[in-house]
Amino acid sequence: MATIQLSDTQSVILSAACAREGGLVLPITASLKPREGTKQEALIAMLKRPEGASIVEIMEATAWQAHSIRGFIAGALKKKLGLNVTSEKIEGRGRDYKLDSAV
Repeated sequence: MATIQLSDTQSVILSAACAREGGLVLPITASLKPREGTKQEALIAMLKRPEGASIVEIMEATAWQAHSIRGFIAGALKKKLGLNVTSEKIEGRGRDYKLDSAV
């Protein structure tokens, strides 16, 4: 019988699933050794700031369109990583997005 080698990331995901009631893999936690220097890392750092980040600021930092940013926040950050991202409309600034400080 062949032995399958798991990567570090795969091991973390499966270990987390084994520890959960029901053994579900999703949501994947944010503690998965993120790569440095990525747009995802930059966006998360912006959202961790006390003032959060506006769509315009994120567009300037990532060169993404507004619809791509909203999709990334909903899909990658909220659903896949399980992060709690909130948004608030600020007069004169637009919509600000923030990462919940409990994360």
